[in-house]
Parts: sequence; C-alpha cells; structure tokens
Amino acid sequence: MEMNMEKFNLFLPEHPPKQQSFLLRCIEVRNPNPSQEHTSGWLFSLQNPLNNAVYSFRDIAGLMTFLQSMLDENAETSSVIDEKNQD
Repeated sequence: MEMNMEKFNLFLPEHPPKQQSFLLRCIEVRNPNPSQEHTSGWLFSLQNPLNNAVYSFRDIAGLMTFLQSMLDENAETSSVIDEKNQD
C-alpha cells in the first residue's frame, strides 16, 4: 500500500512550530501581621531551562502578560519585576 506523502507534509512543516519551556514557581507570601485582612498572597517566577534566566512577577496578571508577550512578539513586558541570569 502506497502512502500519500503530501498528506504527511502537513504534519512535518518546513519550519517546526515555535515553543517555549519554563519552570513555573508559585511562592506563598504571608503577612506577619495576622490582624490584617489579607494575610497571604502569591509571587510567581518563571525560569528558562535553556539559559537559567529567571523572571519574577508580583501577581498572576503580570505573569499572564509576560506569557502573552512570548506569544506576541509586539507585546511589551513591562510587568517583569526582575530578570536574573543564574548560570
């Protein structure tokens, strides 16, 4: 049985799809004063496994903005708090 190679070319593009990999860390931050309403919150960081760059975020909105910017080359990444290269 002969296979139609044109059909398989749809799945093997000349230029493979782009991809990004990150290690996501979610860190709980607790307020030392329990008398206040909001006694805890979250910080987020992404680490690029290829170059060990770490991107830190104060909130999930900043994290999502950064991830969207990775998908949209024209977006700004103003929500990044800190970028460290940990080689």
